[in-house]
Amino acid sequence: MNLHVGTSGYAYKEWKGIFYPEKISPKEMLRFYGERLNAVEINYTFHHMPTERVLGPWAERVPDNFVFALKAPQVVTHVKRLKDVGEEADYFFRTVAVLGKKLGTVLFQFPASFRANRPRLEDLLRLIPETVACAFEFRSPTWLDAGIPELLAGAGHTLCTADADETLAEEILGAASWGYVRLRRFDYTEADLSQWAERVRAQPWERAFIFFKHEDEAKGPGEALRFRELGRCGPTLDDSSTAGHGGASDEEKRSGDHGPGGHRPGRSGRAGRSGGSGRGPEGGEDLVYEGWGAAELLDLSGSYWKTCALHAGVKLGVFSAFSAGALPASELAERVKGDPRGVGMLLRALAALGLLVKAGDTYANSPAATRFLSRDSPEYLGHILLHHHHLMASWARLPAAVRDGAPVHARGAEGPEAATEEERESFLMGMFNLASALAPRVAAEVDLSDRRRVLDVGGGPGTYAIHFCLRNPGLTATVFDLPTTRPFAERTIERFGLGDRVRFVAGNYLEDPLPGSHDVAWLSHVLHAEGPEDCRSLLRKAVSALEPGGALLVHEFLLDDSLDGPLFPALFSLNMLLGTRRGQSYSEGQVREMLSEAGVKRVRRLAVKGPNDSGVLSGVT
Repeated sequence: MNLHVGTSGYAYKEWKGIFYPEKISPKEMLRFYGERLNAVEINYTFHHMPTERVLGPWAERVPDNFVFALKAPQVVTHVKRLKDVGEEADYFFRTVAVLGKKLGTVLFQFPASFRANRPRLEDLLRLIPETVACAFEFRSPTWLDAGIPELLAGAGHTLCTADADETLAEEILGAASWGYVRLRRFDYTEADLSQWAERVRAQPWERAFIFFKHEDEAKGPGEALRFRELGRCGPTLDDSSTAGHGGASDEEKRSGDHGPGGHRPGRSGRAGRSGGSGRGPEGGEDLVYEGWGAAELLDLSGSYWKTCALHAGVKLGVFSAFSAGALPASELAERVKGDPRGVGMLLRALAALGLLVKAGDTYANSPAATRFLSRDSPEYLGHILLHHHHLMASWARLPAAVRDGAPVHARGAEGPEAATEEERESFLMGMFNLASALAPRVAAEVDLSDRRRVLDVGGGPGTYAIHFCLRNPGLTATVFDLPTTRPFAERTIERFGLGDRVRFVAGNYLEDPLPGSHDVAWLSHVLHAEGPEDCRSLLRKAVSALEPGGALLVHEFLLDDSLDGPLFPALFSLNMLLGTRRGQSYSEGQVREMLSEAGVKRVRRLAVKGPNDSGVLSGVT
């Protein structure tokens, strides 16, 4: 058995004078560590998307037999909870491949509040490269049922056994072809270490990763060193890993047919469970309860710094200025008419975020920035990001809004007309950017082949009306929205060459009658801006604008009927508190009830699912 033993993290100044020499520099810590232990569990990648610039030097500072176990990014496991993580997973695995054979494995840790979701897990497994074997630490026991351990085993992955002071793992459950054990207690006696060495030795593993907890007393590295000694005493335990590919058979070693993370083991066992831990404020480990520890709370609290840096880059046109290629910082400062000192600080921060690439004093866009943050790109997201920027002042006043139950945004106090031209453009074109990605899918899912006239209520720039018409050549559409929306809508309609089939009618859907007689009414992200009574009134209006047998479709961010999730609709409800008098997110059950009260029959939820937990409910009059 090839044994990889180390600690969770290594760059701790508290270890100086205990494990490290007193005068060691931070840059020399990894080299010193790698000369004594042959693996490390990296916390950095949980909190930050890695870059090749960061990982490349790591691989150069450690011996050939050293391996890294990288924690998967929290945006995948905690923020998005495996939902629509293709782009993040693709970037992550492409980037960590720079470690080559020194990439031992990737650890996916999940919060205790995240219950088993097999379809999402299956989607994730399809995103993991064949050359990478991963360990999974599930903190909700629901994941250990429904064949999920067998699913992981079939894909060559394993479960993580976690032992901690608050939740002891008395044994390693099941069998696997390789293993991952996190020994998280504050202190392990000699007897404890011997017992765990015996447990590991008893497993039918080809290789094992064993990691001890970080704490200021530097007990972790001492316990790891002792564990390695105990491991050498076992007749089947060996720590002579082969350039990071610890589990390779002699035949595999000769063929060289193995990449980052080694070959894919074929068996998996059921692991023990713990309350879990996360990264501490100084880069170490701290106890996490239900997915939250001090580090997670501090990271969440200060995350707006990153948001503000992104918004500043978009608002000042930094990414658009780099669209033609790299520029020195001084020239970029001239182009955006900014102070050289301030611009330099912003560029360094954006480079640290991975949005820019720095080479000396020259900067260039990252691939993601070129695709999404440059105005020259058809996938430009700057409008919606600037809309978020315009909302930040009101979000800072959330305590007052919660206390008073009243909006704090100017538009909430004075009505939609109070928005500036820049705010209107950012909002409407931001909605166009987001809807453009979803509208073709919705148009494909909604069968309007036998319909002739669609009414898009509160349709903004007319994105959905446009795509409904593109999908159905015999369809015409009316976009009904406020007069201030007309210029944006008409420009968008003309851009798609649909001026003869999509018209704009100005009006207020709460105060004015809805126009014409239609056989389809579409309300996308309209109800959340209004209170329940106005929603009921609007739905009755929509029904009255339909011919008998007409279809009414509602697209909304939908809460669970328990009203305690998903996260985005719950937070979006607060956004409505800040900017509207009575707006809120609604659950699927609440929308169904309002549709039924308006006379809509045979209500069903369509299969299409949008980002941020949006869904479409459909019925007929």
